[in-house]
Amino acid sequence: MLTSDIKKYIDQSVLCWLATVSKDGIPNVSPKEIFTYLALGSPKIS
Repeated sequence: MLTSDIKKYIDQSVLCWLATVSKDGIPNVSPKEIFTYLALGSPKIS
């Protein structure tokens, strides 16, 4: 559930970083932009 503080942060945010790691242990970090959040409370990241 998105609190009012989280919604405020999303509204002010432009860029975030997504970090993953492969099965071989190789890290991958890429920028993602948060455009909006859905009315039902789950964030939409693209």
